[in-house]
Amino acid sequence: MIPSSVYYSIINFVIFVALMVYVLRKPLRSYLVTRRETFEAMLAGSQRAHQDAAAKLAEFEARLAKLDAEMAEMKRIAQDEGEKDRAAIIAQAKDYAVKMKTDTSRMIAQELRSSKELLKGTTIDLAIVLAERMLRQQLKPADHAKLVKGYIQQLEQLN
Repeated sequence: MIPSSVYYSIINFVIFVALMVYVLRKPLRSYLVTRRETFEAMLAGSQRAHQDAAAKLAEFEARLAKLDAEMAEMKRIAQDEGEKDRAAIIAQAKDYAVKMKTDTSRMIAQELRSSKELLKGTTIDLAIVLAERMLRQQLKPADHAKLVKGYIQQLEQLN
Protein backbone atom coordinates (compact mmCIF):
# COMPACT_ATOMS: atom_id res chain seq x y z
CA MET A 1 0.00 0.00 0.00
CA ILE A 2 1.00 3.51 -0.65
CA PRO A 3 1.49 5.73 2.34
CA SER A 4 -0.73 8.77 2.59
CA SER A 5 2.15 11.16 2.39
CA VAL A 6 2.65 10.10 -1.21
CA TYR A 7 -1.00 10.95 -1.92
CA TYR A 8 -0.53 14.35 -0.37
CA SER A 9 2.59 14.90 -2.44
CA ILE A 10 0.75 13.97 -5.61
CA ILE A 11 -2.18 16.26 -4.72
CA ASN A 12 0.27 19.07 -3.91
CA PHE A 13 2.04 18.51 -7.19
CA VAL A 14 -1.25 18.56 -9.16
CA ILE A 15 -2.35 21.76 -7.36
CA PHE A 16 1.08 23.30 -8.01
CA VAL A 17 0.88 22.38 -11.71
CA ALA A 18 -2.71 23.73 -11.95
CA LEU A 19 -1.70 26.99 -10.29
CA MET A 20 1.34 27.27 -12.50
CA VAL A 21 -0.78 26.67 -15.60
CA TYR A 22 -3.32 29.23 -14.41
CA VAL A 23 -0.71 31.83 -13.53
CA LEU A 24 1.71 31.23 -16.40
CA ARG A 25 -0.88 30.51 -19.10
CA LYS A 26 -1.09 34.06 -20.49
CA PRO A 27 2.63 34.88 -20.37
CA LEU A 28 3.53 31.45 -21.69
CA ARG A 29 0.96 31.74 -24.45
CA SER A 30 2.17 35.23 -25.42
CA TYR A 31 5.79 34.00 -25.30
CA LEU A 32 4.95 31.01 -27.47
CA VAL A 33 2.89 33.17 -29.88
CA THR A 34 5.72 35.70 -30.08
CA ARG A 35 8.22 32.95 -30.61
CA ARG A 36 6.02 31.39 -33.30
CA GLU A 37 5.62 34.77 -35.03
CA THR A 38 9.37 35.30 -34.84
CA PHE A 39 10.04 31.90 -36.40
CA GLU A 40 7.38 32.55 -39.08
CA ALA A 41 8.96 35.96 -39.82
CA MET A 42 12.40 34.37 -39.96
CA LEU A 43 11.05 31.63 -42.23
CA ALA A 44 9.37 34.22 -44.48
CA GLY A 45 12.59 36.26 -44.57
CA SER A 46 14.54 33.14 -45.36
CA GLN A 47 12.13 32.25 -48.15
CA ARG A 48 12.36 35.80 -49.54
CA ALA A 49 16.16 35.64 -49.39
CA HIS A 50 16.05 32.25 -51.11
CA GLN A 51 13.76 33.64 -53.83
CA ASP A 52 16.00 36.70 -54.24
CA ALA A 53 19.05 34.48 -54.47
CA ALA A 54 17.30 32.25 -57.02
CA ALA A 55 16.29 35.34 -59.04
CA LYS A 56 19.87 36.67 -58.93
CA LEU A 57 21.18 33.25 -59.92
CA ALA A 58 18.80 33.19 -62.88
CA GLU A 59 19.86 36.72 -63.79
CA PHE A 60 23.55 35.84 -63.58
CA GLU A 61 23.01 32.69 -65.63
CA ALA A 62 21.16 34.73 -68.26
CA ARG A 63 23.97 37.31 -68.26
CA LEU A 64 26.51 34.50 -68.52
CA ALA A 65 24.66 33.02 -71.49
CA LYS A 66 24.53 36.48 -73.07
CA LEU A 67 28.20 36.95 -72.29
CA ASP A 68 29.06 33.72 -74.10
CA ALA A 69 26.97 34.87 -77.06
CA GLU A 70 28.58 38.33 -76.96
CA MET A 71 32.06 36.81 -76.81
CA ALA A 72 31.24 34.57 -79.78
CA GLU A 73 29.89 37.60 -81.68
CA MET A 74 32.97 39.69 -80.81
CA LYS A 75 35.22 36.84 -81.93
CA ARG A 76 33.30 36.55 -85.22
CA ILE A 77 33.50 40.33 -85.75
CA ALA A 78 37.24 40.32 -84.99
CA GLN A 79 37.78 37.47 -87.46
CA ASP A 80 35.74 39.28 -90.12
CA GLU A 81 37.70 42.48 -89.58
CA GLY A 82 40.94 40.51 -89.64
CA GLU A 83 39.97 38.95 -92.95
CA LYS A 84 39.03 42.37 -94.35
CA ASP A 85 42.32 43.84 -93.14
CA ARG A 86 44.21 40.89 -94.57
CA ALA A 87 42.46 41.31 -97.94
CA ALA A 88 43.17 45.05 -97.88
CA ILE A 89 46.86 44.48 -97.06
CA ILE A 90 47.16 41.90 -99.84
CA ALA A 91 45.47 44.29 -102.29
CA GLN A 92 47.81 47.10 -101.22
CA ALA A 93 50.82 44.82 -101.59
CA LYS A 94 49.70 43.78 -105.09
CA ASP A 95 49.13 47.42 -106.05
CA TYR A 96 52.53 48.34 -104.64
CA ALA A 97 54.16 45.45 -106.51
CA VAL A 98 52.52 46.57 -109.78
CA LYS A 99 53.60 50.16 -109.14
CA MET A 100 57.15 49.07 -108.32
CA LYS A 101 57.25 46.94 -111.48
CA THR A 102 55.98 49.85 -113.57
CA ASP A 103 58.42 52.28 -111.94
CA THR A 104 61.28 49.83 -112.35
CA SER A 105 60.42 49.28 -116.01
CA ARG A 106 60.25 53.03 -116.55
CA MET A 107 63.60 53.54 -114.76
CA ILE A 108 65.20 50.73 -116.77
CA ALA A 109 63.91 52.23 -120.02
CA GLN A 110 65.18 55.66 -118.99
CA GLU A 111 68.59 54.27 -118.01
CA LEU A 112 68.69 52.34 -121.27
CA ARG A 113 67.98 55.52 -123.27
CA SER A 114 70.53 57.42 -121.22
CA SER A 115 73.11 54.67 -121.72
CA LYS A 116 72.38 54.55 -125.46
CA GLU A 117 72.79 58.30 -125.73
CA LEU A 118 76.02 58.16 -123.73
CA LEU A 119 77.25 55.26 -125.82
CA LYS A 120 76.22 57.06 -129.00
CA GLY A 121 78.04 60.22 -127.88
CA THR A 122 81.09 58.21 -126.89
CA THR A 123 80.99 56.31 -130.18
CA ILE A 124 80.74 59.55 -132.15
CA ASP A 125 83.60 61.07 -130.19
CA LEU A 126 85.72 57.98 -130.78
CA ALA A 127 84.76 57.91 -134.46
CA ILE A 128 85.84 61.55 -134.79
CA VAL A 129 89.10 60.85 -132.99
CA LEU A 130 89.73 57.81 -135.22
CA ALA A 131 88.74 59.74 -138.34
CA GLU A 132 91.14 62.53 -137.37
CA ARG A 133 93.93 60.06 -136.85
CA MET A 134 93.22 58.37 -140.15
CA LEU A 135 93.04 61.71 -141.94
CA ARG A 136 96.26 62.90 -140.38
CA GLN A 137 97.95 59.69 -141.35
CA GLN A 138 96.59 59.74 -144.90
CA LEU A 139 96.46 63.48 -145.48
CA LYS A 140 99.42 64.95 -147.32
CA PRO A 141 100.44 68.61 -147.16
CA ALA A 142 99.07 69.26 -150.63
CA ASP A 143 95.69 67.77 -149.73
CA HIS A 144 95.68 69.85 -146.60
CA ALA A 145 96.26 73.08 -148.48
CA LYS A 146 93.51 72.14 -150.96
CA LEU A 147 91.01 71.51 -148.12
CA VAL A 148 91.84 74.81 -146.42
CA LYS A 149 91.29 76.73 -149.69
CA GLY A 150 87.94 74.96 -150.18
CA TYR A 151 86.74 75.90 -146.70
CA ILE A 152 87.82 79.49 -147.17
CA GLN A 153 85.89 79.73 -150.43
CA GLN A 154 82.77 78.31 -148.77
CA LEU A 155 83.09 80.84 -145.99
CA GLU A 156 83.44 83.70 -148.47
CA GLN A 157 80.34 82.61 -150.30
CA LEU A 158 78.36 82.64 -147.11
CA ASN A 159 79.22 86.25 -146.38
